[in-house]
Amino acid sequence: MSRGGVRSAACGIKGLVILSIMLLMGTSVGIAQTATADAKQAVLQKVEQFLEDLGALRIDAVAKHLTPDALIVTVRKRGDSMESTTTTGKAWIHRLKMSKTKFEEPIHNVHITIDSEALAYVRADFVVNIAENTLSHGVDQFTLIKTSDGWKIAAAYTSIPGPPEDK
Repeated sequence: MSRGGVRSAACGIKGLVILSIMLLMGTSVGIAQTATADAKQAVLQKVEQFLEDLGALRIDAVAKHLTPDALIVTVRKRGDSMESTTTTGKAWIHRLKMSKTKFEEPIHNVHITIDSEALAYVRADFVVNIAENTLSHGVDQFTLIKTSDGWKIAAAYTSIPGPPEDK
């Protein structure tokens, strides 16, 4: 074989090795992206089911979505200032048992981040509708952890800037 033929064979093998590595990396990234998409979908489903159970006043189901030491924070406009409340999930569930009005809380503009395959953050805009009337709007944020029972809400934060704008 001539020098050119040896060089071509070496370049061909080197090129094949590089191509193989690139294909393997691409496949690995593709698998990781699929897992992330699947995980994000599972997180979104958990949050949407939590909100559906909350609005339907299925209190026992709501409690099952929370970790044992969950934290609930609400910030809302009262008059000219913002007021915040922080409570445990257990105390919040206890107060929910007195609720009588069912509602819907659809979310949109949802952003989900998952870290280390076991910690998720969700930020979403929401409106609260009662009998097809918008009662309030704001931003929901959730911190979820992955447990042996699936995703659980460790913290829920709601910011309500004021009454809905007139259209």
